[in-house]
Amino acid sequence: MKKLIKFYHSIPSIFKNKYALLFLAFGVYMLLFAKYDVPTLHKSRKALNALKDKQYFYETKIQEIREYESALFNNQEALERYAREKYMMKKDDEDLFVFVKK
Repeated sequence: MKKLIKFYHSIPSIFKNKYALLFLAFGVYMLLFAKYDVPTLHKSRKALNALKDKQYFYETKIQEIREYESALFNNQEALERYAREKYMMKKDDEDLFVFVKK
């Protein structure tokens, strides 16, 4: 019994306060077991950053494609070259040769 009393007196007074214990328990619950706990928030933030990176990548790609498309449709020679290379189109008086790399 004396050991128990000695142990009780060795505990800091802040841990003997029931409100401090309640606040500590609430803090532990919110950090580890709640719906929006720290690990879940960390995973969500990581996923959000990954999606933002993908968004930036695709926005830059879209911008590049729009610039290429603008240059292509504003220049008749570039449009003909694209049609010949991509869709193998030709004029009536031309012959088409396709070289396949192996």
